[in-house]
Amino acid sequence: MDSIDLTGLEIYDMDGICKIQLDGQYSIDALTSKIITEWIQLCECQADCGRSDYCKFACGEDEEIRCGIVSTALENFVKATFNIFSELPFDSKQKYLDGTFYLAKYIFETEVKLGIIIYDGFMKFYGRYAPIAFTSLINQREILNNIGNNFKFLPELNIGKGILFVEGKTELTFLSEMRKSNLNWFINLLIKSYDGKDNARPRRIEMLIKDHKDFGYKVYIQGDGDGKNHNIFQELINKNLVDPQNTFAFPFDFESAIRDDVFFKALIENDIPINVSFEEYEKRVSSSPFGQDKESVRDFISREYEIDIEDYKIPLAKSVAKHYGNVNLAWWHDNDFMNTVFGRFLKFIINIPR
Repeated sequence: MDSIDLTGLEIYDMDGICKIQLDGQYSIDALTSKIITEWIQLCECQADCGRSDYCKFACGEDEEIRCGIVSTALENFVKATFNIFSELPFDSKQKYLDGTFYLAKYIFETEVKLGIIIYDGFMKFYGRYAPIAFTSLINQREILNNIGNNFKFLPELNIGKGILFVEGKTELTFLSEMRKSNLNWFINLLIKSYDGKDNARPRRIEMLIKDHKDFGYKVYIQGDGDGKNHNIFQELINKNLVDPQNTFAFPFDFESAIRDDVFFKALIENDIPINVSFEEYEKRVSSSPFGQDKESVRDFISREYEIDIEDYKIPLAKSVAKHYGNVNLAWWHDNDFMNTVFGRFLKFIINIPR
């Protein structure tokens, strides 16, 4: 398509406060020229940018240009997405334009801030305030959230990064420790705990999910069934806050899903005094309600050995992560294991987009 009618749509002004009305037909070049002019201020590279000594777009002394890095990025972005933009409904076109503004803002401010922290002259100029120049990079997070919030409506521009909400510190500890395995499934996994047992009220979980969906994240959630025979996430599913396939519930809890030999090894590693051999432990498991999937391992350990494992949950999780973090096990190739509850949990994690 050579041009599209943008009448009725708006773009932000340079400060991102007011909106500028668009009217008539815009080609790729016309739209690019318009947003570059409205969004990128004129500057003297040598005086205003700490990266001018090696930037290929830098102008000479006493010259002014609109930042070549941001301008080129916008040119390439509009060129790569113009066909997508042209097919969008009206409201989505507005989201595209708003998201593009924040994309330009992010590129420009990041360039400026990086230039400041690598140029001695700026550091000397700021004096005792210089440390703030480094932490000011944190402010870019809000701009990124605005990019995600607008582009989430556009499938072609939404990378769909997943975030996993886990019920408590045990699961959070296990998955955090699994990063040490250097398995790619865990290294870049974004995890947050909603503290299910004590603090999680339905409204709190809903608010967490809504906040992250607003930023363009694809939400995944894990919980404990505690022996209940119903879908603990059904209410969230009914409210379209999470997709059914993006939920995982242990029948009882995390610890009860761990294979007997791995859990026993974790008990021994953490000096939990059960004082029996694995053979004896396995014999008691097989003859107990726990062995028939009718109670939790905590109830089993409490009844058989008079030990409450609640205080040991974090070190146990670390030991289990150490076991499955051994890449030589190649547990992902073990079909029998992957069909167990714990195997299905790890498969659920593997399928979360990074």
